[in-house]
Amino acid sequence: MCKAFPFIAAVTVLVIATGIFNAFTVRELLQEDSFNFIPIIVLSEIIFIFTLINFLQTAFTDPGILQKDKEDDNDNDFHTPLFKIVVINNTTVRLKYCDTCQFYRPPRTSHCSMCNRCIENFDHHCPWVNNCVGRRNYRFFFSFLMWLSLHILLTLALTIYRVVICRPSGPTYPAW
Repeated sequence: MCKAFPFIAAVTVLVIATGIFNAFTVRELLQEDSFNFIPIIVLSEIIFIFTLINFLQTAFTDPGILQKDKEDDNDNDFHTPLFKIVVINNTTVRLKYCDTCQFYRPPRTSHCSMCNRCIENFDHHCPWVNNCVGRRNYRFFFSFLMWLSLHILLTLALTIYRVVICRPSGPTYPAW
């Protein structure tokens, strides 16, 4: 299976679900005479656009990948100590050696087993965005979650309003 499949699936579900919402619920709400839903629907579409933009920024922004130094390869790799003590601003810091990347990682840096790279301020590898969440894209990921939550709440509220409050006034059918 393709590594990008969850990303493509997430974008597809987000766009199709919003399209279905627009095709049915929004269309019915625009025909409602008792209340002007246009500002709320415009707000809903703006929130959807912000959700999609932050999703794509999270997916395509470098999470803080640390590049491996181009050092001379030594045959004594098994003698490399696991930790290295350095002093930064009069503070003693213990750096851990990454066997895969072959360098000492700065503090709050972790190795991602999915990407096979060391990431600054590594949070997690998100398969839905097909990228790690780290120092350089964490704000986009957090914004994506915030906008997605608002999009879901507004979509749910408008759908419930349409189903419960704005029942069709046509013929009623017996419950089976």
